[in-house]
Amino acid sequence: MSKIRHQLLSKITALAVVLTLVFSGTSTKAGSTPYYLDSIAVFQFGTYNGSDCWGWVSPTGDQYAIMGTDLGLVFVNVTTLQVVDTLAGSSCLWQDMATVGNICYAVSECGTGLRVIDLQFLPDSAHLVKVMTIGDWERTSSHNLVIDSLSEFLYLEGSGTSARAVYMFDISDKENPIFEGGFGQKHGIHDLYVRNDTAYLAEGHEPFFSIWDLSNKLIPKLITRIAVPDAGYVHNIWPSADKSFLITTEETPGKTIKVWDTRDYENIRLAGEILAPSGLAHNAHVMGNSVYVSHYTSGVFVFDVTIPHCPTELASFDTWEFSDEAFFDGSWGVFPFTQDSLVYSSNLDGRLHIFRMRKDDSYVNTEPDSDGDLIGDGCDNCPLVANAEQVDTDFDGTGDDCDNCINSPNEDQEDTDGDGVGDACDVCLAGDDNID
Repeated sequence: MSKIRHQLLSKITALAVVLTLVFSGTSTKAGSTPYYLDSIAVFQFGTYNGSDCWGWVSPTGDQYAIMGTDLGLVFVNVTTLQVVDTLAGSSCLWQDMATVGNICYAVSECGTGLRVIDLQFLPDSAHLVKVMTIGDWERTSSHNLVIDSLSEFLYLEGSGTSARAVYMFDISDKENPIFEGGFGQKHGIHDLYVRNDTAYLAEGHEPFFSIWDLSNKLIPKLITRIAVPDAGYVHNIWPSADKSFLITTEETPGKTIKVWDTRDYENIRLAGEILAPSGLAHNAHVMGNSVYVSHYTSGVFVFDVTIPHCPTELASFDTWEFSDEAFFDGSWGVFPFTQDSLVYSSNLDGRLHIFRMRKDDSYVNTEPDSDGDLIGDGCDNCPLVANAEQVDTDFDGTGDDCDNCINSPNEDQEDTDGDGVGDACDVCLAGDDNID
């Protein structure tokens, strides 16, 4: 390591230690939620231009956080809480990265190309293997990327044409990605997620998200395209591992984080919505039934969507010590896919927060549960009839176990003739008992 580089890392590390002692933000008030985000450390990089963050675990078990900053890509050994390397090359506000095996792929909107980085030599240093053009036409910029490790493909946000909205790279040889073509909607996309050859696209200015079958890379097949009601900018999308629900965010003030029931791709429905105080959400990531959100000036929020129609807050941490106004500052990225319940969060102001998700033993759930099914009355779609599964076939807000029209939406549960069959599915509303 050069003397200059060593001095730079020493200064960054020293500043990070000072910042940890001076400011750590504000966690959820004790006892108010089932969990809390315990601040482990805060690192300051540069002056602004903090962008996304990601994580990596070394073969020895050390955990690393990677963050895009105006200094470049910064690598932090979270196990030892040390800044171990910085790869210059982009001071761009919009950077994204992802890891598979010992390789990190990184892109930006500022013409840095697709960077292939070997992490196996950390904590000593990260090695830049190569810089590639992104797809065809000598393109060098991309806003987002995602890795489908199951099919060994890398996908990058492309340009605004149907053939290049998403670029596909074969990464079976991880150090040498091979461009395999593109697909997508004609006006482009903003963000995407791909698992096991199923792609989920957030279409940005177009008020839609779409789901694609990529099992045949030569002929990507559109499975469905869903209109987002009264949409803002359809910003990001993330499905649950079992594909039963997915989350979308809209990077527009006042637009909610939406929970979609996707158990049936032919009948996808909006199940629930939620929004933190700032009213401006950025990115959401799903782990189990928990949704981790970088929520700009509200900081980091974690929601439980076990009951999709009633998302509830599990924990939060305000990484922005000023107001909760809906503007673009505070938490930009969040990464929960770690060992030991660690959570990383990157701020636009260049701060990297390291948290550990902990159970709050002082929390007491005081919400009534009239039917004893362990679902509070406020979320229970049958508050007087035990129905732990909360099945609601017609999505009218009333669970099947107490719905007088199971297959027909009957939100007010009206039953004009009092025969126990709701008006929405009653073949005779004028007093006939329907026996005949």
